[in-house]
Amino acid sequence: MSTGFIGSTCYIAPEVLANQNTFYNKSVDIWSLGVIWYEMLTQETFFQGNDQKKVYKNILSITQEEIESVIQNNKKIKQEEKDLISKMLKKNQFKEFNQKIY
Repeated sequence: MSTGFIGSTCYIAPEVLANQNTFYNKSVDIWSLGVIWYEMLTQETFFQGNDQKKVYKNILSITQEEIESVIQNNKKIKQEEKDLISKMLKKNQFKEFNQKIY
C-alpha cells in the first residue's frame, strides 16, 4: 500500500485528492484505469479544466450520478464497456474494496 501522493492530474482518485486515508490500496488504481479506459475508447477527456486546480475541483465535486450520466450518455462505447467503466469509477471505492477483502 502506498502513502504518497503521486499521479497525473486527470487520473487521481477522489479519495486521494481529499486525503481521506493515510494509505491507499488497489481501488485508487482501479479508478485511474477506469478514467484511462474511458478516454481510450471515446477519445475524450473525462475530467477537464484550464489548470490543475480546476481538474482537482472537478474530480472532487462530481457526483456519482453525474459520473453515470457522462458514461451512459456517451454513444461511442458499448453497453458492456459502460457497465465496467461505471464499476471502476465509483467514488469512495476504498471503503467498498476493503469491505470485500476483510
